[in-house]
Amino acid sequence: MSRGHLLFSLFVIFLFLGGAFIQGGVARPHIDLNIEVSEGEQVQLNVSYALSGSRFYGDFNIVCFPISKLRFDRIYLFDDSRYVDIYLSRCVHGLYDHLRAEIDLLNAENEVSIVALESLLEVFSGNPATVVLAGGIPNGTDFADLALQWVERGGVLITLGNESIPFLAKESEGGVNEEGFLGLRFYPLDFLGGDRMTPSSVAEALDFRFIAPIMGIDVADVEHYGGMVIGYYYERNRVLTSAALFHIGDGALIVFSSPISVPYITSAEDAIASDIAKIVVSQLQWISGPIVFENAKGEPGKISGVMHVTFENPRFISVLALSTIDTMVIYARDIIDIHAY
Repeated sequence: MSRGHLLFSLFVIFLFLGGAFIQGGVARPHIDLNIEVSEGEQVQLNVSYALSGSRFYGDFNIVCFPISKLRFDRIYLFDDSRYVDIYLSRCVHGLYDHLRAEIDLLNAENEVSIVALESLLEVFSGNPATVVLAGGIPNGTDFADLALQWVERGGVLITLGNESIPFLAKESEGGVNEEGFLGLRFYPLDFLGGDRMTPSSVAEALDFRFIAPIMGIDVADVEHYGGMVIGYYYERNRVLTSAALFHIGDGALIVFSSPISVPYITSAEDAIASDIAKIVVSQLQWISGPIVFENAKGEPGKISGVMHVTFENPRFISVLALSTIDTMVIYARDIIDIHAY
């Protein structure tokens, strides 16, 4: 055996033994949540938490917010070569791979599928589900009306960029053309190294990763249409945001401000998939009140505390612990059914 082959073989053995040591010698971090509920004029929660099973520094958020309903949908991603170009199709498949991995990581029940137009039309004609449109959609009022009516009946539509909202009103020379349903305006956005960027309470609580979009949504329009900013704020000539949530009828529309782009860690498939997974797993699409959170950090075996939260007449309460560092998986979730108390 040559010296080169010997060194390579030793390197492979080193990697194998190192991996075995890491898997066997370091326990996966685990967080215990203990939730006490008391009812009166308001609902009070005492959320006790403690981190165990880790030798390393921990950093995570404890998050609580009320939700109006509880539903774990199948998620459909649209990809059809008649409407989606080759580059975007690769992005959709990348989003699919990352989204499945993120949902598995969060121990969620949602299944993920890729569908062409015929199957998407069946979804829009059927029961509520969650659909992700990344761009390249059919034109025309028939598709727009079908999508809007489906959302109004309880569907959840997640769109990436202004070209992916079927019922978006187009801007004309005199302003927003009200022929569409939703008159959101999108503007080019330079990240500027994060200058004059601040997180919304949702983005900070859920540690959203989509932070460098190439387009931003006008926050004034979000407020005008009764929406909620869930992404980051960017102060430019006007205030823009990276993501917004709208409740439409019995359903919800979640708008990411720009399509999948670069750089990879902040604007591409992995970042968007991470945020979508956190949204659907936490049930953020059904948020019905303020989001409350606190950050916990420290040395292993020394991170514990109690969070006291009060909400006004919630139907359900979503409670989760979520890691804020990529090197450590810390996740726990509990959905409190107030009618059970």
